[in-house]
Amino acid sequence: MDVGTAYGIERFVAEYRIKDPKKMIKYLQFFIWYQMITGLFQVTFVALWSLYYIPKTTLAYAIWIFLILSTTQYPGCLHFFKAVLRGLQQFHKTAILDFIGNYIFQQATNIIFILLGRWWGARNPIIGELLGLSIGAAIGSYIDDFFTTALSIYYFDKVVKQFGMRWYEALRHDFDWNIAWESISFGIRVSIGPLWATFVGFTINMYWINYVPQWTTFATLSGLARGIADLMKLGEGIDLIPAISESFLNGKNKLAQFYISQTFKYWTFFAVPMAFLITTYVPVLIKAALSIQGAENYILATSFIFPWILFNFQENVTHTADNIIVGASRPNFLMLTRVLEETGKLLLMTLWIVWLKIPIKYGIGGVAWVHAMGIWPAVIAKTIAGWWYINKKIVKVHFPYWQTFFAPFVSSIIMIGLSRLYLILIHPKLESAIGVLPAGVISLIIAFLVLFAFVYLGFYGFFGGFDDFGFQIFRTSAEMAGPSKWLMKSISKIISVGIKISPLHNKFPIPSKYAELEAYELMYKRKFVDSQVKQVK
Repeated sequence: MDVGTAYGIERFVAEYRIKDPKKMIKYLQFFIWYQMITGLFQVTFVALWSLYYIPKTTLAYAIWIFLILSTTQYPGCLHFFKAVLRGLQQFHKTAILDFIGNYIFQQATNIIFILLGRWWGARNPIIGELLGLSIGAAIGSYIDDFFTTALSIYYFDKVVKQFGMRWYEALRHDFDWNIAWESISFGIRVSIGPLWATFVGFTINMYWINYVPQWTTFATLSGLARGIADLMKLGEGIDLIPAISESFLNGKNKLAQFYISQTFKYWTFFAVPMAFLITTYVPVLIKAALSIQGAENYILATSFIFPWILFNFQENVTHTADNIIVGASRPNFLMLTRVLEETGKLLLMTLWIVWLKIPIKYGIGGVAWVHAMGIWPAVIAKTIAGWWYINKKIVKVHFPYWQTFFAPFVSSIIMIGLSRLYLILIHPKLESAIGVLPAGVISLIIAFLVLFAFVYLGFYGFFGGFDDFGFQIFRTSAEMAGPSKWLMKSISKIISVGIKISPLHNKFPIPSKYAELEAYELMYKRKFVDSQVKQVK
């Protein structure tokens, strides 16, 4: 039911924040009313299904869990204002919301309502402790959203006050049919691909279940390996949907081009060193795990790590292309390529699993490569088509080869060279002195904190990973990083040490002169439009 608003909040908010803040508010009004009305339909359907069908099944005991979980669809817009803040590029505020929502509100309500549910179930034998705590968990997962929403509204209200509006104006119904149709039309077109992907994903999952024995074990191992490989995804760059919408749809092509170049740079900034560290320290991880009773059952997960590392190198490039196309309001091309991509995935996995039976013939190695990389040809084809379209139809793509590849790769090689020396000269002695497991833990901490922080980051600055303007933006972002501000400022200081002694600094800059001018133009236009709105108010 979210097809009418898919991607729309960030895309329309970013564009009309500059062009017409009043119209932006009308889009918000439509999104809220659409979510609330469709949410009522969803809650009603699940309620009828739960009350009249589930009692006849073996899931009758779970009726209240289904009913409580379905209420998350009403009012259906509890995460709405946080999405609006992303569209307004208030990322420092959304960082605070994510931290407080996920680590304070969510954890607090989960603990409180799980304990209350367990207490209630224990006092009512017909319910029991297990069902009671399950119902409590369902309630807790819903209640925390209201606290996060209240904080989101507070931040949103501070932003819209700048142009003479208040948060409650988003609850009115001043929007017209043109806004409703534009939103629904855009949402449907960008949702067709994901809807088809849901069917494709379900079918592929059925392939695994029906054609690969012990699939649940393999799925668990693959999930564990992907969790390790996903360390590469730290710092994947900026959210390009609002950035491209604000710049490109307001005629600032150089600024849009600059955003894209910066995204390439930050794609490898974390991904490359993390990939090197993960592959280098896998033997240490295996040896440490073997010293833990029962952990040896998960050693086979290492077979999945390298395929997932390869997949992750591509994933950010693919998603970035999708976000640029959405932000530039070109949903038709994305719809076509996404449908073709998902169809290709289905055909490929049918070939590997059903016809060639690679997972059966080649064992865990076959399972690992097919699960992580079986869809790769379809993904790569769609990614190439996306970047070709962006370069031809949206903006010329400037690829910063030096900052994207040379600086992170050379810095990572130096870091891994020191890592190898440490593993050869120091780690064995540490194992003899304190044991395999403590030595493994200490070595992993040294790798991911000390070597990454002091060796990689310092050499990254030394080898020209930042130009003056890019580093200025990084330092400004560090000041807006929310709860992780201390970490980002520490990273900034370490990089600056390498920059100060670098003969390569500013030798390979990302062009920023015209992008900076266009950014100032947008800022002045925003202030002018805000003053006009205030006068009308």
